[in-house]
Amino acid sequence: SSDLIGFLATLFSVTSAELISFVYGSRYLPAVVPLEILAFGLGAFAIFSIFITIISAYGKVKTAFLIAALVLAVDIALNIWLVPAFGMKGAAFATLLASLFGLLVSGAFVKAKIGGLIGLKTVIRIAIAAAAVFVFADLVSGTGLLLPFKYFILLLVYLGVLLGLRE
Repeated sequence: SSDLIGFLATLFSVTSAELISFVYGSRYLPAVVPLEILAFGLGAFAIFSIFITIISAYGKVKTAFLIAALVLAVDIALNIWLVPAFGMKGAAFATLLASLFGLLVSGAFVKAKIGGLIGLKTVIRIAIAAAAVFVFADLVSGTGLLLPFKYFILLLVYLGVLLGLRE
């Protein structure tokens, strides 16, 4: 699942302009940079959600709730601080930071109590495959109705790199 989350976060970040134009039209292009940031924030949030589910399944529902409440408080505080100064970009960055914080706290708990987390080699391989998607996204043309084709090509690049790295 971390492979898929890494791919989707990278894909939506690197193609945010094409995606926004395709779905909403050029009128909404000011949302490109916030989506570029938010894509990774939502990726971190997805992994955080998996960890919270694991913690709850481990029988530590109260701990999962407290971690989630802490992440919410951090997100609210960051939004209060960043949105007035940076608008949509500030909100996206607040979500990214709060999600990363939640991922780290919940991941540390899972690692300490259960012992299993994604290995460093896997993280490095996912990062290499994501970097390949960033590079190839500029080389592959695909706007409008061709955007799904571009996504398919980038998926093949991502999977090809992961397979080549024996992930």
